[in-house]
Amino acid sequence: MHQHHSLSPPPVRQGADRVAVEAAMAHIRSVNANVIFKVLCHAGPAGMRVADIGRAAVERRYVNWPRDADRGSSIHQALKAYGSLLVHVGAHHYALALLPGVVEVPKPTRVAGGGGGGGGGGGGGGVEGGAGGLRKYRERVSL
Repeated sequence: MHQHHSLSPPPVRQGADRVAVEAAMAHIRSVNANVIFKVLCHAGPAGMRVADIGRAAVERRYVNWPRDADRGSSIHQALKAYGSLLVHVGAHHYALALLPGVVEVPKPTRVAGGGGGGGGGGGGGGVEGGAGGLRKYRERVSL
């Protein structure tokens, strides 16, 4: 017996609030984000890696992408655009924020040059995040 996914979406079967799921589904305007949402509905709180999301989307026939097509950048763009709904859960995995047990893990910040904070001064005093983070960003782009 097949049920239409809107009648009993997998996140609801996993304990997510039906109203929140329906609101999230109505909020998504991007085709790629909609596909990712549908794939991650089945992934549970552990989530999936970007490459696996693309593979699962093709296997489940949510999209008709060529199997050898690299959709990583498209998937990353959708993940970024819907970051409050499609969250990073660690180890390059993403999951639906509305699933019970999903804990968002901040992505490690990249440091320009990969160095250990050396350089010609600037005297930030070790401030991390906030204005300090903005200052570091401005210093990076002005190089």
